[in-house]
Amino acid sequence: MKKILITLLLLFITLLTFGQSAPYFMRAKSFQMGVKNSESKIVWDASTLQECDILIKLDEKQATVFSKVTQRYEVISFDGKYENGASRWYCSNSEGKNCNIYLMPPKDGSRYLSLVVEFSDWVWYYKCIPTN
Repeated sequence: MKKILITLLLLFITLLTFGQSAPYFMRAKSFQMGVKNSESKIVWDASTLQECDILIKLDEKQATVFSKVTQRYEVISFDGKYENGASRWYCSNSEGKNCNIYLMPPKDGSRYLSLVVEFSDWVWYYKCIPTN
């Protein structure tokens, strides 16, 4: 019960921070890439799973991933929260391609948040620790 309350509190704080003007920062500790198959199911590429130290900044209008190549995603709309506690934002990257960004709460008492950037044909998955 304690883990569930802590998880809900962390998610609530995360979502409140993202919805305000002050930026919210996370550090990605691992990264993996997946490709969508013909049935729109994600096939994860095990060879892309790697440890990393990537700063991610979220604010009302933009999500920025500071990796080797800085990726900026302009928020078009917030789609809301889902039953599993995940939140979804509809965004556009710097090349004008539309995507969804998902922020998911920690699972199984973990302290890691999941940030997923989903395009029509591929997906990036970041396992993150909140820093503020």
